Amino acid sequence: MMDITRVGAITAVVVCLAVATSAQIAPEEGDVQKLLATRSLKCTFPWYASADWDEDRPQVKNATQAKFGFIIDGIDYQKGTARLIGNAGAENLTAASGALSVSFVERVPVGTFNLTTVYAWRNRAGHFKAVHSRHTAIGGPSPSQNYGSCQPW
Repeated sequence: MMDITRVGAITAVVVCLAVATSAQIAPEEGDVQKLLATRSLKCTFPWYASADWDEDRPQVKNATQAKFGFIIDGIDYQKGTARLIGNAGAENLTAASGALSVSFVERVPVGTFNLTTVYAWRNRAGHFKAVHSRHTAIGGPSPSQNYGSCQPW
């Protein structure tokens, strides 16, 4: 049988965990609407994870990178379109809005896809958190994910 002290301690731990994680449960009020109203985003991705997949088991590495980013412009969720502007030119994207995020899909000429999702949650700088996934195949599967943020531009 549990005593009162133990029940109180367990309750305190549960309450602390609930308070500590509550910031991640939902975005701040109005941030979803602000994200959906944005027609241009400047995105930067200082962290990435990639896989060398020469063997059966992929070898995953995580690292930081300098200056990887792009602009997503001309966002129109009604038409489902947007445009990515990067260091190698510009590409058309498919745009889709979700309940707590927006996503952009790029079809690469070789038939694979790149996906960027921008979440309504903000980082400490006030930018929207984002992830950019590449599903490339250069001499074999070589997937990667880039982590960072996007800001209205």
